[in-house]
Amino acid sequence: MRKAGHDRTVLDEIPADVGGRLSPGRAWAMGRTHPHTRARGAAEPDAIARADRMPAGVPRPAFTGLCQAGYARLGGDAVRPTDSGQEQFDRVRPAWRGWLEDYTMTDPGDRALLDQALTTIGTRLVGEPAAAGSPGRA
Repeated sequence: MRKAGHDRTVLDEIPADVGGRLSPGRAWAMGRTHPHTRARGAAEPDAIARADRMPAGVPRPAFTGLCQAGYARLGGDAVRPTDSGQEQFDRVRPAWRGWLEDYTMTDPGDRALLDQALTTIGTRLVGEPAAAGSPGRA
């Protein structure tokens, strides 16, 4: 598989290879929605923007597209995956993990460490409040 940083086609190939129907933008939005929903019960696009250090309005079109395609619902300021969106996430997530493992792993024993690291990073990204005065954070 090609490197994502050097060949953007991998962003299209991985979901397509597993029968995923999410565009790269929608896959990103679903990927950001999932950990926030798991940690907080819902994902708020503005909170995701703060966590990702981007202006609040930047990710909103991706979440709007996700909702318009039927993969999520917007209620107030919160986005929640639909059953169809969760099915797409469940289909694509292991494919991305597999690609990352293939790309980074040389020792099969490292897979458990990678899984633990990804879980820890995801939990911290979602669970930590934005630091006051941090660049790009509100």
